Amino acid sequence: MKDSGVEWIGEIPKDWKIGKIKSEFQNLDGKRKPVDSEKRNHNSDVLYDYYGASGIIDKIDDYIFDEPLILIGEDGANLVMRNLPLIYIAKGKYWVNNHAHVLKPINNNDLRFMAYQLETIDLVPYITGSTQPKLSQRNLNSIALIIPSIKEQKEIADFLDKRVSQIDNITNQTTLSIEEYKKYKQNLITEAVTKGLNPNVEMKDSGIEWIGEIPINWRYAKLKRLLEIPITDGPHETPELLDKGIPFISAEAIKNNKINFNLKRGYISLEEHERFCKKCKPQLNDIFMIKSGATTGNIAIVETTEVFSIWSPLALFRCNKTILFYEFLFHYMQSYGFRQQVEQFWNYGTQQNIGMGVLGNLFISLPSMEEQKQIADYLDKKCLEIDSLIAQKELLLKELKSYKKSLIYEYVTGKREVN
Repeated sequence: MKDSGVEWIGEIPKDWKIGKIKSEFQNLDGKRKPVDSEKRNHNSDVLYDYYGASGIIDKIDDYIFDEPLILIGEDGANLVMRNLPLIYIAKGKYWVNNHAHVLKPINNNDLRFMAYQLETIDLVPYITGSTQPKLSQRNLNSIALIIPSIKEQKEIADFLDKRVSQIDNITNQTTLSIEEYKKYKQNLITEAVTKGLNPNVEMKDSGIEWIGEIPINWRYAKLKRLLEIPITDGPHETPELLDKGIPFISAEAIKNNKINFNLKRGYISLEEHERFCKKCKPQLNDIFMIKSGATTGNIAIVETTEVFSIWSPLALFRCNKTILFYEFLFHYMQSYGFRQQVEQFWNYGTQQNIGMGVLGNLFISLPSMEEQKQIADYLDKKCLEIDSLIAQKELLLKELKSYKKSLIYEYVTGKREVN
C-alpha cells in the first residue's frame, strides 16, 4: 500500500494511480439538444435530473443519449437537503435536463467501477453558491479518483454488483415490510375509531359515505362542534429568527406524529411570542395538522408544557374536554376516512392546502366519552407495539445503508481485495 495523497481515499495499492474526473471522463453536458416539447410524450419519455427517471422513450427520435452514462445531480440545495449526491447509471434512450452532469468514462475505465467510486465521495464540500447552490463543472472536474488496472476495475465491479444486489434486495424487502406495518396500523386505527372494540355490536348507517356504518349508540358530528375554540393557526408573517428565545415551530418539525423541537425554524423574542399568543397559544394535548405544503394532513400532538409558538402552516385543534377526548381525536385523524376527507377537500395552487373552515366541517364518528378513552387506551398500546417493530426495521435500513457504503469504499479504494 501507499499513501494516495487524498484524505478521503487514504492508502491504496502501490500499483494503483490517482486521477481526476476531468482526465477520466468525457463531459457530455454540451451535447444536449433541445427536445421539442410538442413532440415529447410525457407518458413515455425519460427525463433524467437529480430526482432520477420515469418512463421510457419509445415514441420520438429526438433523444440526446442512447448509451449507458453516469449522471450526477448538480442542484446543490437538493443534494444537501435530500442527503444526496445521486449517482445514476442511465441506460436506453433518454434526454437529460440541466439538473444533472452527464459523464462518459474514457481510457477504457469501467463504467460500473467509476459509478461505485463516485457513490463514496462526499460532494458537499464541492458545492458552492448561497442563493442557488450548485455542483459546478469546474469543481466536479477537480475531484480526485482512484484508477486501478482495467482488469481490477472489472473484477471489483463484478463482485460489488453481486454483493450490492444482495444488500439492495434486503433493503427493498425491509422497506416493503415497513409499509405493510404502516398499512396494518392505519387499518387497526380505522376499525377501532369507526366500529369500536366490540365486534358483535349492532350497527347503523351513519349517512356519511366516508364513515359508513357505526355502532348503534354512536353519533357523528362536524369537528367544529366538538372543539373548545375555533380551529386557528400561527401568524401569517415571517418573524425575525434569533439564536435563542422562544422556539418557533412549523411544518418541518412535525415528524412521526410528534413535534421534533430539534427541527424548529429557530427562536423568536418573548415580545413576538406574546403577540402571536393573542392569536394562537399552544398548550398540552393540543393537536396540530399541517394545512399547506407537501405534507398537508400530517399531524402531531403536544406532549410538553414547554412554551413555544407556531407558524401559519400549522392548524391547531383543541378538544372540548366534556365531549371529545384528545387522544381519541388524535387517532381518528390518522384513520382512512378522515384522511380521505382531508385529501378530497384540499386545494392545489403552487402547493396543496386546506382551509380551517373546511377542516371544521369535516365529520367524525363519536362514541361516549368512556368508550373514547377505552379505544384510545387500546390504540395507544397496539400502536406502540407496531411503532416499535417499525423502528427496528428502520434501524436495519440505516445499518444496511452504512454497510453498503462501507463495503463499496473498502473495495474501490483497495483496502480489501476481491478473492
